[in-house]
Amino acid sequence: MKLVCSGLFVLVISPLFAQEADSSAIRQYELPAVNVVELKPSIPGADKALELSSVENIIQRLSRVELIRRGAYAPDLQVGGLRYDQINLTVDGMQIFGACTDRMDPVSSYVESQNLSAIELGTDADAGAYGANLGASVNMKLNKPDFTKKGLTGAISSSIASNNLETSNNLSLNYAQDKWAIRLFTGYRSADEMKAGGGVLLPYSQYNKTNTGLSISYKMSERWLLDANGIFDYAWNIGYPALPMDVSKAIGKIGSLALRHYGAKKLERWETKVYFSDIYHEMDDSKRPDVPIRMDMPGWSKTVGMYSDLNYWVNEKTTLRLKGEAYRNWRRAEMTMYPPDEIEMFMLTWPDTYQDAISLFVQPKYEWNKKWATTLSGRMQYQHTHLATQEAIDYMQILGAEYYERYFMLWSAAITQKWTFYRNHTFNVSANYSERAPSLSELFGFYLFNAQDGYDYIGYSSLEKEKALSGTLYYANQCHAWSYQAGAEIRQVNNYIFGRTDAILDPMTIGANGVRVYENLDYAVLANAFGVLRWSNEKWTSDFKAAYYFGQFAEGAPMPLISPFSSELKLRRKVGKWGDLMGSALLNTAQNRINVAFGEDSTPSFFVLNLGWRKDFAFEKQTLFAQIELNNLTDEAYHLHASWNNVPEIGRQVVLKLRLEF
Repeated sequence: MKLVCSGLFVLVISPLFAQEADSSAIRQYELPAVNVVELKPSIPGADKALELSSVENIIQRLSRVELIRRGAYAPDLQVGGLRYDQINLTVDGMQIFGACTDRMDPVSSYVESQNLSAIELGTDADAGAYGANLGASVNMKLNKPDFTKKGLTGAISSSIASNNLETSNNLSLNYAQDKWAIRLFTGYRSADEMKAGGGVLLPYSQYNKTNTGLSISYKMSERWLLDANGIFDYAWNIGYPALPMDVSKAIGKIGSLALRHYGAKKLERWETKVYFSDIYHEMDDSKRPDVPIRMDMPGWSKTVGMYSDLNYWVNEKTTLRLKGEAYRNWRRAEMTMYPPDEIEMFMLTWPDTYQDAISLFVQPKYEWNKKWATTLSGRMQYQHTHLATQEAIDYMQILGAEYYERYFMLWSAAITQKWTFYRNHTFNVSANYSERAPSLSELFGFYLFNAQDGYDYIGYSSLEKEKALSGTLYYANQCHAWSYQAGAEIRQVNNYIFGRTDAILDPMTIGANGVRVYENLDYAVLANAFGVLRWSNEKWTSDFKAAYYFGQFAEGAPMPLISPFSSELKLRRKVGKWGDLMGSALLNTAQNRINVAFGEDSTPSFFVLNLGWRKDFAFEKQTLFAQIELNNLTDEAYHLHASWNNVPEIGRQVVLKLRLEF
């Protein structure tokens, strides 16, 4: 504990002793394990149409990322078979926790793509930079005010889809002077109930959402910036067709204050940030016509935290990244049932719980020569999870809980060796060890209904931490018009946390199949292989990616929600002054390796075609971007294997997207 506190102290005071800035020594800091999607239209290579897509659909573009859908709004993420609390999802480095026991509000649901500059996927040596996970992290970087254009600039964007009348309308404004700049974003998204392939209406798939973000930057000097950020997100009337309940409202408030430094001769980058988040989420079934008992399930999550993160050039060949972090999270969730002609029944589903954590992340990188480079990383995190009230303790006593608080020391370590050889061929080999603590639901969850397998789930306070050991091989090459990447990864997760049926306990949910209690299994094995092939010339651009996933428990049973082979081909053809023509094709093979006990059935293969056109129209002081898409051309009826209860994807639709920059 003293060591961690000392690390935080060093990070906070080190900028005070930084060397004088040297503008000629600015370097680009890169990590081999980071996969990035750029969202700012001003960045070369950024796709302007992405700003009118949901955050989750953009994240899906990253290698080995898949979606777990329960409806048309706020899907969960999994990376190479890791999911839920096995990965970290952060907003601009901030630890934020959802307030829903059913995971209907992943952190990505509280931000909008127009308010993001990039989305980073960290694996291997970089995964530990954003939390204690099993080898994967996703960080959504917020847009900062732009100092490059003085005065007022901005953009208006809008889109509409024919299938479910999904609309997205957004306004972003930027005003900059020499010393300060301000950026304002506000947007509104909504959708009616969608139609799946074949024109089948999917009830309870509607949603409404507004999001507003404000950022202010002040230049204290040439190298020092003071940033303040605030986000207010409000969503309502959200349907979840794969679940027995919907969401009446979800409210997210996020704020931060950061001091940033860039470009010194030795101190490449330094940022210290304090932040908070306040999340409220309310499930109800008031719009469902036939339910045994009406109920509502509100949840709260509040977090305060800070981190200090710096990159330092030790010498011409060695860089060092240090990051110290601390946060406190409080969560509570309730359920109130309203039986006809009877008194209300109340229950805590998440008893009041605090999670306190303090951590230190260290990552040195050494370039031996132009061909060889080694990246090491290590993280240690001290975590204390404890019930916060006597009421919470009383609930756990009902289940005979052995512990009301748990202490975890979590470790991770990784090494990546990079070899660059003949004509830009690059080969990486990585080994990674990581740990993560059981989640709140896994420790203290109280009769949480899982609609996929039909069981109530109960936490087990004596769970051990999960421990993962993984290895990754990665190859990349870029030669003239061609570039290609390929990789493979295998991971063994010891003490894998999974629910097992307890025949003694009776379910609380009417019609449930029974009760399952979380426990540690011996181990589980996850593996994946992926490849990306790109080719372009003056007129054509093509992009092909494919991935295969495998998961199995120690006793040989398949892991649930593991997708089969998937692939996607994208083509774009420039047609001069007429803009660009686009086409894409998705192919997923059938998945017959299923976990029946988890409620899975076989998923058939599918093939989906999409067409599109886009063009930029340049005026004297404005630029108009237009795109038309015809998605699911053949109106294919299909669903992803990881989607709960086989909730289908959207059917044929036409989408119009416009963006005016001024």
